[in-house]
Amino acid sequence: MAKKIRLSNNKKRKLRQLVDQATQIYMARQFDVCEQLCRQIEALQPGHADVLNMRGGICLNRQDGTGATDYFQKAVEAAPGRYEFRLNLGRVYLDALDIDRSSEAYAQYEHALELKPDEPLALLGACRALIALRRNREAEEMLDRVKIQKLADPGSCMGLAMAYRDLGRVDAALEVFGRLLSRYPEYAPGHFEKAQTLLQIGDREAAQLALKQVLSIDPEFSPALAELADISAINSPDDTLIADIEQAMAAENLAWDEAADLHVAMARCMQKIGDYDAAFEHFKSTNDLRAAHRAYDLDADLAHLDALTQHFSAEICGHTSGIEDDTPVFVVGMPRCGSTLTEQIMVSHPDADGRGESGLFHQVLAEHSHSDAPMRLEDMAGFSSAQWADIGGEYLRRLRESGLPAKRIVDKSLGNIRLIGAIHCALPHARIVHVRRHPLDNCLSIFTSYILGSAHDYGLKLGSLGYYYRTYRRLMLHWRDVLPAGVMHELDYERLVADQEGETRKLLDFIGLPWDARCLRFYETEQRVQTASIMQVRRAVNTQSVERWRRYEKHIQPLIKILGNENPWLAED
Repeated sequence: MAKKIRLSNNKKRKLRQLVDQATQIYMARQFDVCEQLCRQIEALQPGHADVLNMRGGICLNRQDGTGATDYFQKAVEAAPGRYEFRLNLGRVYLDALDIDRSSEAYAQYEHALELKPDEPLALLGACRALIALRRNREAEEMLDRVKIQKLADPGSCMGLAMAYRDLGRVDAALEVFGRLLSRYPEYAPGHFEKAQTLLQIGDREAAQLALKQVLSIDPEFSPALAELADISAINSPDDTLIADIEQAMAAENLAWDEAADLHVAMARCMQKIGDYDAAFEHFKSTNDLRAAHRAYDLDADLAHLDALTQHFSAEICGHTSGIEDDTPVFVVGMPRCGSTLTEQIMVSHPDADGRGESGLFHQVLAEHSHSDAPMRLEDMAGFSSAQWADIGGEYLRRLRESGLPAKRIVDKSLGNIRLIGAIHCALPHARIVHVRRHPLDNCLSIFTSYILGSAHDYGLKLGSLGYYYRTYRRLMLHWRDVLPAGVMHELDYERLVADQEGETRKLLDFIGLPWDARCLRFYETEQRVQTASIMQVRRAVNTQSVERWRRYEKHIQPLIKILGNENPWLAED
């Protein structure tokens, strides 16, 4: 913390004037001018809390999450009694889409509530953090304290609706969206989030209307253009949506993230009309923009995947908790491998329910560490049966609390490819379903899907994507070798879409459920879908995505060089 400088009365008055002026300029979103004023304030009083907070906001506006986090942390340190600074810090922690950061975010919101009890933004932030941590019961209790009448701005009302949505209370979410948009009919972000909610429950027609309402308010609202391009039928280069995207791309002072949205919107349009060369160039432009604002370390990521094979041997995997509960079913694999389809098939069974991509096991495992440092693989490999029992028991408790009871509960956290050994040690009777897909189809789908979250930054470049997939495959072969027989079922996407009933029967038999024909009509199931596969799992199985890579063959030569063009999963069986 910067040491405060003793100022004369004249300099104190000047300081107050400059802070007031900078705050007004900041609220007017004139960030360059605000930055100049901040420098003047810092010359008088280094480490001024308001300046640190404004600088954090400026970084946030410029898509610099690291800078924003640093400044907001310093603002909280400089003025720990300012609840609004803690709200800002909590927000950037949550926006990191990281389970560990979600815990830190919740702590900041708790502090804010101690400083200002029942502050709506703190309650909503705490609720959002609890949802991220899968502490849904506590999140419900927090949400019950929020009174919509006290929400003074449209952003807060939207936060309430999104909290209801994230808790699965879609009817309540849509009711709040209705009240919000009745009060603020020109609030474009509200219409957009309403569309996202409608898509989760499969109401494409209503979602399209909501997205068009967004664009009637703001024709250059880039996320709405990208979403509309994804869900609309586009058959001609003369489609008006293409013209709208082109117009938005021609706007001056386009932010990089807006440009990324618009490139992916155009890519989706070009793909639908069969111009695959143009589509690929736009997908590549999107990923190049995103990669330029990331700090991804491929070597470190691959080293961690390889280290897992060294620390979890068959002997270590045989040292388990002894827990006999067989409720959990873990679906693992790469993003865009067919995991959402697989989950939807299983949860269409009356004896099964799903938790989506909960991240719950990682969270419980991380909390088991008793130090501030991240848990090391050597530590996990040395756990006793009692330690694994603690982890398994806590996971089961939270799994049941986070949704409806069922004989089988499906956890589709794809990052669990790294934790399969730990999962088996903690829950030796849990089923693991590994969904596999042709490497080129899988990688191309990742490259073209605009998957959010830094955990998937390997997918922004074809080279890093190919090397990551190759290392992932090596890891999954290791798990196959060291796990006891019958623990992991390997399901091939290509075989599933070619023989849906036959593969579904094998899948249900593996997870210990009797045959039920409703699993063939998974697209009628009312379970919400929150991944990039929303629209695909709202229709019957088809083979349209098989060998899609051939349309882009000349563009994905770096992938072909690394992975070849055959499907090794099928070849080895």
